[in-house]
Amino acid sequence: MRIVSNVQAGETSGCLARPAGAPDAQLAAGRRQFLLGSALLLLCGAAPAHEFHVSICDISFNAKTRNIEFVHAYTLHDFDAAFRTMYGRPIDLSQPADDALLRAYFDKTFVIENSSKSRLPISWVGSSYEAETLTVYQELPRSRLTAGASLQNTVLMDIFPSHSSTVNVRLDGKIRTLRFNRKNQKQRLL
Repeated sequence: MRIVSNVQAGETSGCLARPAGAPDAQLAAGRRQFLLGSALLLLCGAAPAHEFHVSICDISFNAKTRNIEFVHAYTLHDFDAAFRTMYGRPIDLSQPADDALLRAYFDKTFVIENSSKSRLPISWVGSSYEAETLTVYQELPRSRLTAGASLQNTVLMDIFPSHSSTVNVRLDGKIRTLRFNRKNQKQRLL
């Protein structure tokens, strides 16, 4: 699942990227408005840093496939900033290399262990983005979680110490909501 970027070749990606087909005059006017607004905010002292970093993940069992599915939703801006910190550039999901980097990052920061502390093999399904939301899809093929299984969730907490993640677990007819943050990174799922 990959959505090709609508940024024209040669333009930067991120907040000031030029959408395909945007007239130069319209682009210049938009940039002037952005710069003027930014300058006014800085002059007024009303430009606090973006301090609110949250995500949500739904974990559920799919009876048809017999897989446990994970659907994560993040602010795309946060992953742009994370990629800038880690790799010196924003994320570009139209590039297979960035999809691979995102996958490797999730392999390190979103880990499920069974009751004997063995890591369970979460498979990468893909990622997509729409508007300002990055959605990541993973699954645990043909598995059922048992009592004592735990989740370690540190996604974006290494980049944004204030990041908070809500995980809704819908398994065995029960629904649990778990909250993860820098001080609470590992919890039992069941």
